Amino acid sequence: MSFFTLGLSSAPETLSVANAMAELFRLTPQLVLGSVVAGYSTIWLYDRLKSSLGLSKLWLRNLTSVAPSQLLDSILFFTIAFYGTVPNESLIQIIIGGALVKILIDILSTPFLYWSYPAPKQFWT
Repeated sequence: MSFFTLGLSSAPETLSVANAMAELFRLTPQLVLGSVVAGYSTIWLYDRLKSSLGLSKLWLRNLTSVAPSQLLDSILFFTIAFYGTVPNESLIQIIIGGALVKILIDILSTPFLYWSYPAPKQFWT
């Protein structure tokens, strides 16, 4: 859709905006590919860790799956999305910063994970 939109001609007075949009949407295929690959790998890793840890200790399962899966997600996504468009030193900083932010958000969201699970049967009887 973005390429269709960019293919439309624009009025001369909006040429600078059209050029800015073209630069923005130029990365669309890389961003989509990075999102899909990283998303599937994150789900795969979480499922493997869930299988090995079982259903008990939800907080441990969540937190032990978060760090490696989010690091893998960040490496895959940011590399696929931005490799060749930013210097390698910047790409490494983007990957580390993105992973740290994702891990922090996941740690802070652990209580909400518990709230989303139904109460055990012993509390209902």
